[in-house]
Amino acid sequence: MTRDQAFVAVTGYLRAAFGPLVSARDVRPVRRAAGVAWQFRVVAPSSAGELPLFDLELDEGGEVRPRRSLSDVVDAIRTSMLPPAPSLAPPAVPAPPPARSDEFAQLFDDLADATGAATQPDEADELAPDALEALRAQVKGLLESNEPADHERARSLLPRLLVDPARRGITLVWLAEIERRLGDATTAMSHLEAAAREFAERFEMPALERCAAIAMSMLPRGAFAGSLVQRLVEGARARVRPLESLFDAGPFAAVDPAQRSWLVLNCDLRPLDAGEILLREGAPASAVYVVKSGLLAVSIELPEGGERRVRFCHPGWVLGEGSVLHHDRLTSSATLRAEGPAEVWVIQADAIRRVMAHDPSLRQRLAATKHLNRLDSFFTTHPELGRLEVLARDELIHAVSAVEEHDDETVVMTAGEVPTAALLVAAGEVVLHRARPPEARGAPLEDDRLGADAFVGVRDAIHATPAPRTVVALPGATLVWFDANKLRALAGADPRVAAVLERVG
Repeated sequence: MTRDQAFVAVTGYLRAAFGPLVSARDVRPVRRAAGVAWQFRVVAPSSAGELPLFDLELDEGGEVRPRRSLSDVVDAIRTSMLPPAPSLAPPAVPAPPPARSDEFAQLFDDLADATGAATQPDEADELAPDALEALRAQVKGLLESNEPADHERARSLLPRLLVDPARRGITLVWLAEIERRLGDATTAMSHLEAAAREFAERFEMPALERCAAIAMSMLPRGAFAGSLVQRLVEGARARVRPLESLFDAGPFAAVDPAQRSWLVLNCDLRPLDAGEILLREGAPASAVYVVKSGLLAVSIELPEGGERRVRFCHPGWVLGEGSVLHHDRLTSSATLRAEGPAEVWVIQADAIRRVMAHDPSLRQRLAATKHLNRLDSFFTTHPELGRLEVLARDELIHAVSAVEEHDDETVVMTAGEVPTAALLVAAGEVVLHRARPPEARGAPLEDDRLGADAFVGVRDAIHATPAPRTVVALPGATLVWFDANKLRALAGADPRVAAVLERVG
């Protein structure tokens, strides 16, 4: 569904429900576990201008949620007419001295060259670019000093530079160095690991390998093997390795041998220059893309305007699978841009459908890929899961064991039993039945309902504890299941991941 189609649908709904009393504004895409929904703001005209009332969503099936009544509109109008709360002014940025440090300027410039660290125009900063550069100059001047007091001052200023997402990794390396100078080796290593996560997230191999070299110099002999930085380096190296064949990509690995030769003859290998756009969000999607080499940056439109880069697709990633699975929704849900020189196999939808006619299992594999791509987009924009580095999110996706759609009420988790999997409600609702205490004497208690994007049983799956409630999927629910053993291993390997899973659970 395009933005224009979504606008027509929500406008029609509002006119039918409320007449000319309200209008739709700011129709924008949002990522949900079930796919892309369209969020819009409902406003009412007044003599003082438009009054913002509330936000609604239009899902891919054309349903508007949550449903609102006329009394809801009247209450929202009354509330919006209340005076706004006063806002706090942002803190002033100190005027920096022009001093420079050759040693740290060189370290910064080397890493900047390795990461292509100019701030991306689609990533908004809390400080203006000039203020950021001035602050960097001030920090460099303080680092030039040998006085502990200046190092303490640099330590207090450096966190402000973390607002620049393109150079966050470099700033964390600086923080590691200043903590090392001040004698806190544990905190220094923590900052260096955070820097390695940033570089691994973007698959910036030269900078990531520089982090590895610094870590080796800081850790005791032999401690680097098996460390987080070492695992990040090895994981990133494995993911950026080019594919030898189209059939090294997951969905195509099991293609019938009789169809392979024909498919090779009917796909194109397209080279991309750095920065070249392969597909824009909202543009017609008529092909499947398989990354052979290099990286593709995936960007999505933000509700407040502009766009945000949400991940990098490495070799083996399959994109555009919706072009062959749905005939009525042939638009791209994201913008694909080459981060550097890259190669992509392009297979037209008609060619894929011909292969699927001879090998129906390909449709199932592409449908599974679509579910996983939707989950990846949802995880990336989730307030908790979005904090994980890309490698951890990949492992979480690999923990998916099944996707189920329920036409009838189904008990999916039983109270008192240790769950073998946790679940995510991708669509519809589940009911969590409360235990009836003896004093209730059979009186009904209100049960909890959870809707789309809610997780259930994550903590119980991780800790192997009995589920406290029975969970029932209602008709129309779509559930994504995560294997408990894989979740447990993922949480055990990294305390940060464990903490995030505890919160979403």
